[in-house]
Amino acid sequence: MHLFDTIVLDAARFALIASKPMSETFPEKTVLKYFLENNQYTALTGRAPRVHSRLQLSAAQLAANGVSNGGKDRMMAYELNDENLAMQVPIPWRSLAPQLWNLKVNVPCEYKISGVEFRYPFSGAYRDQA
Repeated sequence: MHLFDTIVLDAARFALIASKPMSETFPEKTVLKYFLENNQYTALTGRAPRVHSRLQLSAAQLAANGVSNGGKDRMMAYELNDENLAMQVPIPWRSLAPQLWNLKVNVPCEYKISGVEFRYPFSGAYRDQA
């Protein structure tokens, strides 16, 4: 069984929940703080999940990278564990011989990597937000 322990939101949504008070009677507690204290993961393990922001999950960044999801921001939730996440590096970063060109020195480099892969079903998920 997989339980999420990491949530990644777009930067605008993260800023909103990190600054918005949960209620008028308790303005010192934000929506983010309330969520970190009251969720299923914390109830089962006694630890709060990690919540991060990434600029690449905004609708504009997704569209610029060729992801068509209807112009919506995206969020991800996953279990941060070496058994669940993998990234292949068939060609590690390597620099080739420097090449003189006019008054410049060019150093060609090459590498090849894959994206991050979820090895098991339900060890991670993403959702497009409204």
